[in-house]
Amino acid sequence: MIELHSDELIFTFPKLHACLREKARGWIDARVAAATSEEKARLPDSREKLHAEFEWCIPKVRAAISFLRTLRIPDDGKDYPLPPGLGRFPVRHVDDFSGVPEAWKGHGGVMMPMHKTEALWLHFSSDYPMALKIGAGGICAISGERWSTTLYSRPQNYVVLPYQPWLDGFRVSEGVIRQFVAVPLGKGLTVEQQLTGEETWGGLQVQAFPMLADHNSTHELELALKTKWQALIRPPDTGAGLGMLYSMECITRCCVGEAGLGAGGRMKQKITRDPHGSEAWDLAENSRCYVHLCMADDWRNLTGTPPPHRPPTARDYTNAGLPWFDFDACTPPVSGETLLAGVKSVNSLIGEKTGMELSANDTITPSNMVQVRPRPTGVVREF
Repeated sequence: MIELHSDELIFTFPKLHACLREKARGWIDARVAAATSEEKARLPDSREKLHAEFEWCIPKVRAAISFLRTLRIPDDGKDYPLPPGLGRFPVRHVDDFSGVPEAWKGHGGVMMPMHKTEALWLHFSSDYPMALKIGAGGICAISGERWSTTLYSRPQNYVVLPYQPWLDGFRVSEGVIRQFVAVPLGKGLTVEQQLTGEETWGGLQVQAFPMLADHNSTHELELALKTKWQALIRPPDTGAGLGMLYSMECITRCCVGEAGLGAGGRMKQKITRDPHGSEAWDLAENSRCYVHLCMADDWRNLTGTPPPHRPPTARDYTNAGLPWFDFDACTPPVSGETLLAGVKSVNSLIGEKTGMELSANDTITPSNMVQVRPRPTGVVREF
């Protein structure tokens, strides 16, 4: 099931959640049967109340994807650190508007506005392991191969949640991506055009595959159940609450013109290698959503609402002394180059066509670096 809440795409898998709930209840009932009379006296007085105590332990089997506005980094051959998030793009259901292109109606999904040559990155969060495929036009953004609805491990054509919190662009080699940059279709500037010779799709595609219920993910469920069970049979001293298991530490990182994605500047970002193996994922239980890109100038006519203002340039941001980000998940990355290693950037293609550079493409030296570490509740990279 796919829903849209507060400009965030939410993928959920109710059948898998129900399966995990049954596993959890079987575990609870077995513990009750083996409990001592003293332990049973500390438990709720009905089976329903007891099961309700453990609901927070059971994953909702939920993954959320946000589309973040950001700085377009310079395309000057340097490998830049991670730019900040400057708030979410507004995202709307395609079916809610009559003036969208016919192709969008056929695909369904959602849409969002982007200024020409504006950059974005994708933020991921999940309470359950997921394999996530990201397509830019008809191209897989991780492997560079033509989009397909199947997971492949050689080369790996997906990211793994929760290990991968963000994706900022097309993976070109180990530890390096080229930033996602919006360009109008029909100008020969998209990566899709370069690799396939056509611009059939534009926009983005997102496809989620949850981990199979009988795989290693049940270890984390059992650990949460044991923690709650111990809290029930050996309660804390009177007056002392359980409190929060973790606290979130937020690091602030703070007729329609269709668009696709071209390649921007180079950025340092690892794509985590799948630690589970491709056999861990439920290939039959998956969901896919199209994310159509609309040129910002057309957004007001289409929706009746203004698009966001253009973001500041990377130079303006750096001169203001605001932070850039460095993240290392301490997990092995996918190695080697991809088919995307040889794609030309939007700046290079415009130079070939016009002899000019993109505006605001000045070389900069990012300062005020913030080291970001993974935490149990996730990491935030917005300013």
